[in-house]
Amino acid sequence: MDERGLTCYITPGRTSLFEARDFLRRAAVALDLHGSDREALLVVANELVVSAIIQETTEFRVGLVPRTDALRIEVWRPDLLCEDGASDSTCRSTGLLRRGIPVVDDLTRDWGLSPVDEGGSIVWAEISVLGPGPSLPSAAA
Repeated sequence: MDERGLTCYITPGRTSLFEARDFLRRAAVALDLHGSDREALLVVANELVVSAIIQETTEFRVGLVPRTDALRIEVWRPDLLCEDGASDSTCRSTGLLRRGIPVVDDLTRDWGLSPVDEGGSIVWAEISVLGPGPSLPSAAA
């Protein structure tokens, strides 16, 4: 765990989904998530990760960033770019498989796709945290 949250780098292959799910289960314990908070994290993150794997991305990074009343799930994909002038809905559907959009819409308070300075884009989703919430020193910032 660093000052920003929890991060796991994954190289696509036949075990990449298992690696991501293992990381997410361990992260849920580290962040003291239970019940519906834990389930929302696992389901939403699974959709983001499966999209990255199915769309044959190169190495990707799964990150969890605690906020005061939410948890931000991020999947950085170096190969995913949203062209200048593209609509938000076009960018969002590029970063997530169509079957996953209703699931992510229902379980998150917001989600989207953002370019990053290091290249590529981050597909992100924020889930509201109902319990005591994730606690990292940066959560209050």
